Amino acid sequence: MPVEPLHLILGGEELLVERAIAEILRAARASAGTDDVPVDHLRAGDVSTNELAELLSPSLFADERVVVLDAADEAGKDAVALIDSAAADLPPGTVLVVVHSGGGRAKALVGQLRERGAQTHPCAKIAKAGERAAFVRAEFRALNIKADDDTVGALLDAVGSDIRELASACSQLVADTGGAVDADAVRRYHSGKAEV
Repeated sequence: MPVEPLHLILGGEELLVERAIAEILRAARASAGTDDVPVDHLRAGDVSTNELAELLSPSLFADERVVVLDAADEAGKDAVALIDSAAADLPPGTVLVVVHSGGGRAKALVGQLRERGAQTHPCAKIAKAGERAAFVRAEFRALNIKADDDTVGALLDAVGSDIRELASACSQLVADTGGAVDADAVRRYHSGKAEV
């Protein structure tokens, strides 16, 4: 199945941004039928007209390629115009991924890319307690585990608010318990004692 050529990764939650990029790369490799797909990673504000033109020019060999432009929210007016122009006319086989926090001086780029049909990947910062609980539930769901409120609360109490640590703790708990994850298992593995 062909991968969408234009992607907007919107938000500043690092783990979610990394996952979105990894998912796009997987799709591009699957679409190309090979793992050997070149990936160029650049800061959006540092890319020159010539550099971007070269990266996004049609390949003689019609190879697939992925270009990831980081920190697009920090890009200047010229870089924004360049990215928008490139997004309007991507050659076949090229996937452009623009990573944007949603803020910064280049806010208008978000709307421009959406108008161009960019597939948007929401990666907003997870800052509120309810959002962290929803994140933990989603992590367990992705691991085919249904976690109740006590289990989620125990994990948040034991691990804290760092999203990367919470994701790691979820997968480690599932591995350590063979999938029998509950509040007692969380306490056992994260504090050394289980409630009786």
